[in-house]
Amino acid sequence: MAWVGQVTPTDLIEHLDNPDWRLSNLYKIIVKSVESDSGLIVTFKPNEAKRLLLSRLWCRNIVLKARQRGITTVIALLWLDTALFAKGPIHCGTIAHDQAYLQISRSWSTTAR
Repeated sequence: MAWVGQVTPTDLIEHLDNPDWRLSNLYKIIVKSVESDSGLIVTFKPNEAKRLLLSRLWCRNIVLKARQRGITTVIALLWLDTALFAKGPIHCGTIAHDQAYLQISRSWSTTAR
């Protein structure tokens, strides 16, 4: 079986307990495509802004909201990862502050199924 560019079973055994590795290797996201509305599915790789946020996370994070930096995406993936790999029970959720955000949240849950 070809594993070029994919996570191998050996990778999983060695790195599954590392949240940074999981965030950079296990999750797929849909990126916006200039050519079409459908988008492209790619492996999530944190950019500089996301890596900085992840390295400085604590219980009270303030994020100055710059558009299109992917901060909402990294937080959603972090919640998902925490819910999947936490040692005990944990609950995660998203609050939609307007109708447009509600539509985005619904598309996340539909895509995740």
